[in-house]
Amino acid sequence: MRVDQDSAKPTNGWHKPDHRFTGDGSAPETTDDVEQAGRTIPDELKLLLKQFGELGDGFSYFLTAKTDSVKLALRHVVLCVVLAALSFVVFGGLIVIACWLILSGMAEVLAELFGNRSWAGRLITGFLVLGGLGAGTYYAGAKRNRIARGRAAEKYERLKSQTK
Repeated sequence: MRVDQDSAKPTNGWHKPDHRFTGDGSAPETTDDVEQAGRTIPDELKLLLKQFGELGDGFSYFLTAKTDSVKLALRHVVLCVVLAALSFVVFGGLIVIACWLILSGMAEVLAELFGNRSWAGRLITGFLVLGGLGAGTYYAGAKRNRIARGRAAEKYERLKSQTK
């Protein structure tokens, strides 16, 4: 049987045609009536099942490759998130330490001005920092409100000019 002989070689759905191409559009002529007669429907079914098996193997390989690709991409995203969080903590810590050193030095300078009274230097430094933060917050809020009022006034001016 031909199918059993060819089953050792993978065909990937390709096999030699059983006819010659005449080129004139007529029906193909069979070259070997014995070969055609030797092939039965169960042989064709076996070939079809074999090809479906190969297709299933290829699809399984494709799915495995895709899931590995998704896992790799997910690992990359998790690594980036972890590195970003670590960077945020490191740079945040550096900023806190820098601010602490500046404020500590400022408190020591003020303590020297008040006759080696460290409590006075710390107290005044704390009030200066809190006052600066309060003034900056007030200024930023006032500016934001001024911009919002200006946009609202422009909006109502446009509406007023469109209704006329």
